[in-house]
Amino acid sequence: MIPKSYGPHRAPDTLEPQPNWAASAKCATVDPEVMYPGPNDGAAYKTARDLCDVCPVLAECFADVMAYEGNATAKYRYGIRAGLTPAERANRHTRSRKQAAA
Repeated sequence: MIPKSYGPHRAPDTLEPQPNWAASAKCATVDPEVMYPGPNDGAAYKTARDLCDVCPVLAECFADVMAYEGNATAKYRYGIRAGLTPAERANRHTRSRKQAAA
């Protein structure tokens, strides 16, 4: 079962309430499309990462997205979350599992 956590961007009245930290996220005040740049759009990725770099709840966002996405591959991860691309989050998940198994 997938944990119910969706960060600051969620569909109103259709999902569980956003986590307490989400209202303090820098991305909560921008168009959600900013956090979902198109493929190979380096400038858009930089804009999203720059928001994350100054976010006061970066650690909470990272913990939330890692718990929510679980062992999904990069193919099933979307957007910039906690300043990381889908591939970076998938790699971190794989590394953390390998370290836990060692």
